[in-house]
Amino acid sequence: MSDLTRQMENSLARIRSVLGVRVILDTMEEIQEVHILTTEERNPKQVVRDAESTLLIKFSKRVDHRKIGVVQQAEADEKVEIGERRLKIEALRLAPTSDGLYWEVVLSAPTGVSYTGSAAKSDPYSSLQTISAATLDAVNQYAGEERFRPEDVSQLTGDPPLVLVTILWLNGSAEEKLVGVARIGDDAQEATVKATLAALNRILHRPSRQGDAWP
Repeated sequence: MSDLTRQMENSLARIRSVLGVRVILDTMEEIQEVHILTTEERNPKQVVRDAESTLLIKFSKRVDHRKIGVVQQAEADEKVEIGERRLKIEALRLAPTSDGLYWEVVLSAPTGVSYTGSAAKSDPYSSLQTISAATLDAVNQYAGEERFRPEDVSQLTGDPPLVLVTILWLNGSAEEKLVGVARIGDDAQEATVKATLAALNRILHRPSRQGDAWP
C-alpha cells in the first residue's frame, strides 16, 4: 500500500458513520475505486458527498461519485441463527495433506453435528479468500447443497480495522450478492469466518421461503 493510499483511507475513515475504507489507485496514483463501509446511521449519498469533499480539499482529487461505493452493514456476531437453527465456529486450522496445504473450518449446528469445510491454500496471499471458501463449504454441507460461493475478501482500514466478505447466493435461477463484515481484532483469519457467516444474516433472519437453501 502506498503512502498516498494510506493517507486517503485514514482521512476517509474519519467521516462520521464510516467503519472502514479501501482506496484503489492506478499506476499514476489516480483514484480508480473507493469502497466505504458504514453503519446505517446516515444516508449513503451523504457519505459519498463527504468523501468527495474530503478527497478534493485534502488531496486535490476530484472524484466522480460513481467511483465511490458505499455498503451499509451491521457488525458480525460469532454465530448466525434463525429460530433454533444456529451455526457456531468450532475450529479453524491449516491442515497439511498429500496435495498441499488446506484451510479447514469446522461449524457446529444445534443438533450437535459438526460440518467441516475445506479449501486449498494456493499461495501465501490468498489465505483469507481460502478461509472464506472453506467456511462456505461447511455451510453448503449444512444446507445440503451448494448454494453459496465465495467472491471476494478485503481488509478495510479504520479504527478498528475490518474484514469485508462478499459471497454469491444461488437462489434458484437467481443470483444474489451478500456482504458481511467483522472486526479483525487479533485474528484476521477468525474474523474472516465471522464476516462470511455475517453475510448470511440477511437471509437467515427472515421466515423460510420455498426455494431457500436452509433445512
